[in-house]
Amino acid sequence: MRHTRLHKAPAALLKAPPALVDFQRWFGMAAARPLLPGNGTRPRGVNGPSLRAEANARLRTVGGMSGLERLEVYNRQYWFRLITIMQEEFPCTLHVIGLDGFNTWVIRFLDAHPPASPYLAQMDQAFPDFLRRRYRGSNRLRVLEAAAYDKAFSRAFDAPTEAFASASDAATSSDPAAAAQAWMLAPQVTPLWLHWDFTAYRARCLADEPLTGRFALRTRGGSTGQGLVVHQHDHILYEKPVTHAEFLLLEALRKPSMLDQVFRAARKGATPRDLKAMEQHVGGWFRDWTELGWISTGLRASR
Repeated sequence: MRHTRLHKAPAALLKAPPALVDFQRWFGMAAARPLLPGNGTRPRGVNGPSLRAEANARLRTVGGMSGLERLEVYNRQYWFRLITIMQEEFPCTLHVIGLDGFNTWVIRFLDAHPPASPYLAQMDQAFPDFLRRRYRGSNRLRVLEAAAYDKAFSRAFDAPTEAFASASDAATSSDPAAAAQAWMLAPQVTPLWLHWDFTAYRARCLADEPLTGRFALRTRGGSTGQGLVVHQHDHILYEKPVTHAEFLLLEALRKPSMLDQVFRAARKGATPRDLKAMEQHVGGWFRDWTELGWISTGLRASR
């Protein structure tokens, strides 16, 4: 016997009652507002002067908790979860600033840049740049380098897994347009120039469950610093030291660029020693970077 399937309107096409839409809008705005110092909920209402009046009118008293008190639980849990994610993503930055100070900066950042994606991995994209624009503490350079180092790890971990055409693919392609493609760093690769040894520091930070430990942060590479590339290969994260000349070239590849643009940009910050190293070793560097999968043309690799 053949059964006829009933045709129902897709749920996405059914409109929610206006009252429900209004309540969800109000509740989302009320629960997502940044906390006050001491983790208090802001008293001003979403639609008027009193959040207490709005919450008690919209939410029932349950278990002895008023509407406002119930809303405060959601408000705190929402922010505690976001703050916890940022603590996990930026262990070095947290310990350089200190737990309370770090949490304050996270709230400031998320207040200015509310999460706009369902993917939590994208929530912290602008945090290092936010600190660069706003943070003015005496430990500013350490904080900015810590944030860049932490972000390099999350970027490498969350990098797209789909294949990209490597530089060698473009160079050997029979399509003339492929060889003329702008080149760039693959998404899992971040070049850094650091003055502190965050490699050892991060290991101590990750092992600190209370998040209140204070650890010595040793310098790296003397007064001039040292180049380092954080990258992923086969889902494993690695660090690789690089010279200043290599760093300049890799940094120039952060944005899609033609090769002449890459070399022109790299020369701007180069010393005579860097320029000599580029002339002597650039061919070998590019071969190594290609083998490591660091260079991409942005073209999908054929499978």
